[in-house]
Amino acid sequence: MLLVQINDSKYKGYSLIPKKLQVVNEGTVQIVVALEKEAGNEQQFPRRFMEVEKNVLANKKFVVVTENGENVKLN
Repeated sequence: MLLVQINDSKYKGYSLIPKKLQVVNEGTVQIVVALEKEAGNEQQFPRRFMEVEKNVLANKKFVVVTENGENVKLN
């Protein structure tokens, strides 16, 4: 399991929908996400668990971008 959580306060109240997980190079994985405003959830940071094969992503760094190519701060 992989937990993706965005800790940028401008995305509070959004839901995170993973669209694509792509190995960019030997040490980096890019996660493309859609972020949609979610009513009634304004105080929560967007997060989502993703199921991946065990050890496939071991020792990798992660970059999260929106479908529009905007880099998203994780922490």
